[in-house]
Amino acid sequence: MKDYIYDNTFQGYLTAIFKLYEAKAFDAGLYREAFYEGHLLNDPIYIHTDREYASRVTIGILQKLGEEWFTTLHKVYLSECVEGDKLGFEALRLGFKWGKNMLEDEGHEIIQPFLKLSRKVSRETHNFLGYLRFAKLSSGIYYSQFEPTYNLLPLLAPHFADRLKDQSWVIHDTRRKMAAFYNQKNWYINPLVASSTLDYAKDEISLQNSWRGYFESLAIKERSNLKLQQQKIPKKYWNFFTEDIGVFKQNTIK
Repeated sequence: MKDYIYDNTFQGYLTAIFKLYEAKAFDAGLYREAFYEGHLLNDPIYIHTDREYASRVTIGILQKLGEEWFTTLHKVYLSECVEGDKLGFEALRLGFKWGKNMLEDEGHEIIQPFLKLSRKVSRETHNFLGYLRFAKLSSGIYYSQFEPTYNLLPLLAPHFADRLKDQSWVIHDTRRKMAAFYNQKNWYINPLVASSTLDYAKDEISLQNSWRGYFESLAIKERSNLKLQQQKIPKKYWNFFTEDIGVFKQNTIK
């Protein structure tokens, strides 16, 4: 038995899929390097990422199965679930064998978890499109930090590059120590270690204080419903809000 191991990148994953097909190693294990712990009875095969091979797999998926299949596979990869890499490969095999309509078979033992994992990533992405908060730094750059369950930077960056195209910004995933950077022309993702302090612009400090005062003036202690707040906006999103600090952070449900 062999284990195919790639370099944690999506292009590496697509290269590994190419190699699995090339060797007809359909029963082999498939792992990203960050997850691989080794198996005593299995031989590890480390895959060198090849842009040409990755491109051929991409074109094959788009031409034979369509954009929805490719997008779903990408989201399953971004879920960073250990079982997701092999699951994505097995789903692709079904698609190539039976056609793109296989994606509609939500009762299938492979398609069902494949779609479920993709939808979890989609749901969290949708939430953060509304929950991300940018704060202006003294440098003029707008900075946002968050700790998503899934690796959302590749999905969020194109949206904000279009929506905030006239501003320079950084979206910082502090859990993964990675950030999306945008310079009003292009966006890219690079490592970034969290700073213990942020140097906010003066007008940003004034704005945050105004928001705090506004929310605190609206709050009626006797009518506070913290459980309802948490249902509407889950607790994991609270720490990175700017305008709601005065209400949410002081009333955290334990």
